[in-house]
Amino acid sequence: MRRDLFPMLSWLLIAVSCTSPSTEDVAVPIEQATAPVDAETTLREALSLSEAGQMLQAIDLYRLVLAQHPDQPHVYYDLANALAELGRMPEAVAVYEQAIILAPDYAAAYHNLAAVRIRQQQYTEALDLLQKAVAAEPDYALGYAAMGELALREGNFDGAREAFARAVDTDPTLLTAWIGLGETLVEVREYSEANKALKQVLRLEPTSAAGLDGMGRLYFRQQRFAEAVPLLQQAIEADPLRTRAYYTLGNALMRTGDREAGRKALQRFEKLREQDRRITQLRLSLLRYPERAELYYSLGVLYGQRAEVAEARRKYEQALGIDPSMTRAHNNLGNLMLKEQQLEQAVRHFREALRLDSTYSMARNGLGNAFLLAGNADSALVAYERAIQLEPGRDDFRRNAAMARTVIERQTIEH
Repeated sequence: MRRDLFPMLSWLLIAVSCTSPSTEDVAVPIEQATAPVDAETTLREALSLSEAGQMLQAIDLYRLVLAQHPDQPHVYYDLANALAELGRMPEAVAVYEQAIILAPDYAAAYHNLAAVRIRQQQYTEALDLLQKAVAAEPDYALGYAAMGELALREGNFDGAREAFARAVDTDPTLLTAWIGLGETLVEVREYSEANKALKQVLRLEPTSAAGLDGMGRLYFRQQRFAEAVPLLQQAIEADPLRTRAYYTLGNALMRTGDREAGRKALQRFEKLREQDRRITQLRLSLLRYPERAELYYSLGVLYGQRAEVAEARRKYEQALGIDPSMTRAHNNLGNLMLKEQQLEQAVRHFREALRLDSTYSMARNGLGNAFLLAGNADSALVAYERAIQLEPGRDDFRRNAAMARTVIERQTIEH
């Protein structure tokens, strides 16, 4: 499935003040195919890999197709999407531009290139690209919605309202546009109209965290605190990382007299806000220093703490793409693979960490965990005992070894 929309909202609503990085022209590297490939099959496989988050493998396949079919704008578009997902923005820009050269009316390419420019804090260029998108395709609702997001970010509520209204007129099912329209109307205190827009969000998607959060915020603004609380709780249930909802919920609970629950919600808000701030800092640093593996690793740690497994995995893989010898990234990837029950991949990463550093006790313990989950208690015990030798004071290693011995004893009795 091709994506016409990057998750722009989080980028657009973050106010930043650092200098934009330079964006020099970047050549579009294309693989030289050593043998003909079935373009249709290869492209289908590349799209599947992209959807699974395996961008590096997908990029290789897109380039193989382009080596034989360099005149296909949609393949450049797919390649650019994968590059952008990996944070390789200068390359993504060059490839989107190549798609546009081949297809000057490619609205989705203008739109996604605008999303990259937004990440680079080049908002004027982004708006120009979005205007080209809707000029190329006047019914391109995503373009109007993105223009609304830009206007909302800048505090231009009239412009945001107009753009979001145009988007929902063009496509009445476009959820993001209804959400943006509702948010804008809340900001300008047109609560009756905001209520209509947010109800439409919940008609389209009853469990929409953004819709529930927006409606809860609307009720809070109207001082309908008791009605706001369950909506905000449902929003958090749908999206436990929805930072703003905790803030509004905490204050609503305080006003209904449940001060203890309100205090807990506000504490959670503070924790998430600090994580959000740190993630934003790291992403901005990556715009300046895209070859620093440590930045990707640090993002992986943060996403892992938030249980955003797919994003954490992607960041660790990006770190290893730059520095294959980063043992910590191999170890953390191994632990993520354990959580996903991908035991072979977990073992591979733990073993690579140990190849790089045979004294890495955490990787040795992780290897034991993988063996135990795979039903190989004997190998697990060997790994745990080696971890204990490396770090004798770790009670968790000793507990794991005891568990492996218990499994071995049980298996001996059963046989």
